[in-house]
Amino acid sequence: MEVPKDPIATLMEVLVKHSRGMNKFLVTTHQRNQAKFIEDFIKVVSSKLDVALLNISKELVGMDSRLEELKLCVSRSPFEDVRFIGICGMGASSFLANIREVCEKENNGLLKLQKQLLTDILKGEHTINNVYEGIGMIRTRLCSKKVLVILDDVDQLKQLEGLAEKNSWFGYGSRIILTTRDESLLTIMYGEEEYILHNVDKLKYSEALGLFSSKAFKSDCSPEDYRELSEKVLKYANGLPLALVVLGSFLRRKNINEWRSALDRLKEYPKEEIMKVLQISFDGLEETEKKIFLDIACFFNGSPKNYIMKIMDSCGFFPEIGIRSLVDKSLLQMDHNDKLRMHDLLEEMGKEIIRKEPRYEPGRRSRIWLSEDFYHVMNNDTGTEEVEAIAFHDIIPGDLSLRGFSKMKKLRLLITYSTDLFGLKRDEEIDPSISVLKRLTVLSLVGCERLKCLPRSMDGLESLKALKLSHCSNLEGLDVTDTDITCIPSSIGHLKALKSRSHGWKSILNTIGGYGLSSVGLYSLEELDLSNCGLRDGSFRDDFGCLVSLEYLDLSDNYFSCLPAHFNQLSKLRDLVLSRCRYLTSLGPELPDSLESVRVDFCTKLRNFLDPLSQCNLRCSMIF
Repeated sequence: MEVPKDPIATLMEVLVKHSRGMNKFLVTTHQRNQAKFIEDFIKVVSSKLDVALLNISKELVGMDSRLEELKLCVSRSPFEDVRFIGICGMGASSFLANIREVCEKENNGLLKLQKQLLTDILKGEHTINNVYEGIGMIRTRLCSKKVLVILDDVDQLKQLEGLAEKNSWFGYGSRIILTTRDESLLTIMYGEEEYILHNVDKLKYSEALGLFSSKAFKSDCSPEDYRELSEKVLKYANGLPLALVVLGSFLRRKNINEWRSALDRLKEYPKEEIMKVLQISFDGLEETEKKIFLDIACFFNGSPKNYIMKIMDSCGFFPEIGIRSLVDKSLLQMDHNDKLRMHDLLEEMGKEIIRKEPRYEPGRRSRIWLSEDFYHVMNNDTGTEEVEAIAFHDIIPGDLSLRGFSKMKKLRLLITYSTDLFGLKRDEEIDPSISVLKRLTVLSLVGCERLKCLPRSMDGLESLKALKLSHCSNLEGLDVTDTDITCIPSSIGHLKALKSRSHGWKSILNTIGGYGLSSVGLYSLEELDLSNCGLRDGSFRDDFGCLVSLEYLDLSDNYFSCLPAHFNQLSKLRDLVLSRCRYLTSLGPELPDSLESVRVDFCTKLRNFLDPLSQCNLRCSMIF
């Protein structure tokens, strides 16, 4: 039987065969202590490999479980593949080189990073004159090497193009880990099939408590008398490590009263260190994306996505692409109930941006979300054209002065559940002063049950695009002439008392057409104006006759050639206006007997009109 070789002897045989400048270690085992040999050998090999010692804090919390998850992610694809792994989030990480910071703060920052990448892997100095030379050297010199590359805080495509554009740049089995605040960069560069997205969960309660306590008390947990206040800090930080570290360090060695004072102050003045890091992602947004983010932070955090989309669309903010971008950048998340949510500290950061516009003059801020600020602005007439949006749910006093609105030339959004604002609790109509809101785009009157009509001054709302009228059960008049509304509100079916003519609806039949006039139930409608609505043959639904209370109908300036047969079902119709319908050739086979007045002036192609009118009780007609 063959006797196993001594491992030290085997190692030395290898060294003899492959040694270069290491002859002083090639001695027999009886001449040298084995332990000392191994120790010296490791020192020499380590110096040759140029292994950098990482300064890893002993206070890291929750790393073990997350590293195990990352290991599984790294090993998920076949071993020989080159794989990109993306870690997305709000930032504040600290892997190797911070790509964004180097590129922003240094001239030729990307070129410097290329040199560092080549030096770390290949050793020695490498002369590169420009980024394009660097790209060529990376893809030719590293394509046969199995490497692990970590690029932290990537925020531009050109950074990926200059450092790790394709998997062919690296040898089989390589893993490229990228942290970024913007997932769309990975999708654009590599395609959804070419990278693995790894989501890092926020800290669990026990982990958050441990991290905070290590900074605030140099312990694993909070003392009993600080437990309740510590819970408030944990709720404020909501699992964000950066906030826990900053607040824990700030509160260390402070007494309970100082803690209480500090927590109260955080509500008005968030910690600058936290806000500064979080605002990096905000600063990189497009202007419309910033507006969407600030609106959600101030008014709509946790609201249904469809609700937010409609409002943002009415404001002209292109929400489909804007909200997708915010989700990609981890500034928004969609929960299982299709509600859009942002981290509490991101919400606070957004509000802090607005508070600084300036801090002590709410009438000069772009957004107002506190009822006390709104009350102050209105009663002191300090509103300015900087105000773009106002929304709050609190009840405010009914004696509020509305003069402040006259200066808000750029106001585009007003949401209030305080029905005293325009006198809706005291009266049955809206105060005419609403006409000063020239840039108002969305007006919600949901639940104004006593409201009977819109004010004549509605024509001053020239930018109004959307009107919400659910549960306005007593509304009798609906006139939106000279506004920018093009479609009737979907809630029109709830307006059971609607009687008076409705001007300005350019697509009433198309809007209702999706679910049928009969199902809408406008049985009380007495007057309807569909003039100049582009109506053609086929525009009228078969159930148009269900408007059984209709007495006045204006169809002038349209393009149909004949009235449909079901018009005879409008049994109460008395006045029919068809002026300037230049393609009208016939009034149809039969008209309602109730007709008393018909206008067909300037209907130049009309020939056969006497027969349908013969059974009507006409008191007047106008024919040219």
